[in-house]
This record gives sequence, C-alpha cells and structure tokens, in this order.
Amino acid sequence: MDFHEKNILLVDDDASNLLTLETILKEEGYHHLLSASCAAQAYEILESNNIDLILLDIMMPEVDGLQACKVIRSNPHYGKTPIIIVTADSSNEALKNSFEVGANDYITKPINSTNLTVRVRSVLMDRFKDTLILSHARQLAVNETIQMLAHQWR
Repeated sequence: MDFHEKNILLVDDDASNLLTLETILKEEGYHHLLSASCAAQAYEILESNNIDLILLDIMMPEVDGLQACKVIRSNPHYGKTPIIIVTADSSNEALKNSFEVGANDYITKPINSTNLTVRVRSVLMDRFKDTLILSHARQLAVNETIQMLAHQWR
C-alpha cells in the first residue's frame, strides 16, 4: 500500500512549524499536504476534503489542539480520522490529555524527522488495517445473510 497518496492536514499556528512539517513529509514522498493555522481553518478543510491523517499542535490561540481534537472526534463525518498530536509540551499531563481526547499518537517538538515519518506511516498503516478488518467483517455478515436466506428458501 502506497501511503504517499494520502491527504495529510497539518494544523499549527506557527508558520515555521508548518514549513518544517511540510518539508520533512515532502522529502519522505508525501505530497498531498494541506495546512491550517487554527482550529477553525482545520474544520473547514475537514468539511471539504477527504483527510487521511491530521498532525495537530496543542498550543494554539482561541481553540487549542486538545479542544480541536474533541470537536473532530465528535463529528460523524471525519471523527475517525487519525490524529497525531505534535507539540512542544513534553509533560506527562499533555501526553495523558492528548490520548484522553482521542489522539492516536503524540510527538514532541523540535521535530525529529525519523520519528515523524515512522509515526505517520504507522498511524496510516493502522487505519488501513482497520479498514480492511471492517470490510472483511461486512463481507462475512453479507455472506452469512445470503447463506441463511438460501437455506430458508430451500
């Protein structure tokens, strides 16, 4: 599976952090990158695009990343989109709070390019596996229903 075609949303209020994330991901072969400088912009992008992964900063003005994560998780259209928190806050509390609001992973700034790319690939792989499992489960349910109907029809 080629994950380089996936749409990744980068959310950070600091333009230099966005540039760093974009540069690392582009060097790794990811080219479908969208950027937002605040939660409100991120919500707009999520409404109008099929996003496969969100990299979300915690410390942002108005709506912080933890609140944004809660809002994203509560939306039925894109609430299952994987989220990696990317933050300068390396405290245990920030880590704990990130997972409590629904983040899939957590990395700290300054960004280590290897750490970022490995975690991005890992989260995308997990989502792909979940999709395959769900698809397989649906197919099994359909097959059981068909077998049951065929048996009753006989």
